[in-house]
Amino acid sequence: MKYSESSNIWYEIPEWVSYLLSIGYTFAESVIDDGFALVSMPCDSPGAGLVALGAMRYYLSLAPLSSDDMHKRIRESDVLLYSGRDRFRYLGEDEGRAVVEELIRNDYRRRTPPQPIIRTALLENLNLRFENETVLASSTEMLQYSELYARLYDGSSVNNANLGQSHSAVCLAGKRKGLSVTTKLLHEAFFRYKDERVSLYDLLSLMNGSFDVVSRVTLYNTRTEKMDRSGEQPEIIVTDGIDAFLKIIDLKRTGKISAGKVIGVLDRTEKREKINSVRDKVSGLLDYYEYYELNSLSEISLPPKGMALATYKRI
Repeated sequence: MKYSESSNIWYEIPEWVSYLLSIGYTFAESVIDDGFALVSMPCDSPGAGLVALGAMRYYLSLAPLSSDDMHKRIRESDVLLYSGRDRFRYLGEDEGRAVVEELIRNDYRRRTPPQPIIRTALLENLNLRFENETVLASSTEMLQYSELYARLYDGSSVNNANLGQSHSAVCLAGKRKGLSVTTKLLHEAFFRYKDERVSLYDLLSLMNGSFDVVSRVTLYNTRTEKMDRSGEQPEIIVTDGIDAFLKIIDLKRTGKISAGKVIGVLDRTEKREKINSVRDKVSGLLDYYEYYELNSLSEISLPPKGMALATYKRI
């Protein structure tokens, strides 16, 4: 597999890229329930996106949500469902198939209101979603690139059923100076396997403004303090830059986010006072967290030259 940034020159996957993917995968997989990690990079890079992709790759290896799990979530939510612009009310299930009633919007030009339509089908064939969330499961919007995902990490296989289910466990928090700065880096990094050439942005399956898609990474706008979707809280957040890391740590400390794991990808070309602010923040957290050797749990290698990793877990 090859890697490239903003050019047609392709390289075997660089050591630093493999290392960042491994950090994301290993930290997501680790037994740490509450902890944070700092990855120090020598310059600005798509590093946060690569770490998020590694974490996403871990969740692709797990068992997908079962039909029973999805039906249970719909029952417990007790809210309207959407498919495109159409609205539905969940009525129940029939031998594993969802039974929904289409809600017809009132049109006062009609002399008689249309009769509601009852549909019975597998959830993945209905492309249903909650309001302001991505589709639960889809047979038509499945993520591509299964071979490429599999090649990203040799420690486990991809469960292809996950490619048709949305997931919000992984969140990428963009740079404070603007989300477009982060997404530009993601658009300029590419992987290639055989004839497939895919940007890091597309591999992360970000929503790109549409809810009617399968997406497995949530995007947090650090400037506006908004997530790109409502619904379930992420389990692991990867932050792009110092400002994003400090913001997410404060939200975690005050209980405004419930993610147990945070990975800050930091750029050492930032101003000295910003770098010192991270040191001061971590120093204040050490009353509650202790250093944790992530390397001891896996095959993850020592950092490549110019990079550093420090991991902490709740005492």
